Amino acid sequence: MKKLIGLLLIIPFLLPAQELERYKLDDVDGNSFLFRKNLDHDANILIFWATWCLPCKKEFPALQDLKEKYKDKDIQIIAISVDSPRSLAKVKMFTKSHSYDFVYLVDPSGDVSNKLLVKEVPHTMLADKTGKVIYSLTGYRKGDEKQLEEAMLKLWNTEKKE
Repeated sequence: MKKLIGLLLIIPFLLPAQELERYKLDDVDGNSFLFRKNLDHDANILIFWATWCLPCKKEFPALQDLKEKYKDKDIQIIAISVDSPRSLAKVKMFTKSHSYDFVYLVDPSGDVSNKLLVKEVPHTMLADKTGKVIYSLTGYRKGDEKQLEEAMLKLWNTEKKE
């Protein structure tokens, strides 16, 4: 019985990991972004966010700081807006008014976020080069980025051993 419960708890994390590379979204300018062609970075951080989400806006500087701290690594931050299609202008305005080194994508239908079981924002994921999600966290409180940093270090140490 314990094995069955453990398996049921793990399944939601396995399914998105297997599918991440298959997704395609548009960036804020309408250009297609194919995940399978754009995951060849030392770390891929995905953050699902919305313009109305204050914790999302608080997490962005922490993610940028993390990227700058490990500038010797190739870290890609993909910020995926779950705002409605009517809010695309607000999303564009936000991206233009901030100098974060992020790839900004939009998921107005919620299709990708639903498939990845994102129920609330912010939702942060760390994926390896194959698209396997190895870390996932819903919400943000100051200091949460330390958990993400630990997951990145673990990823890089694992890759060194292989």
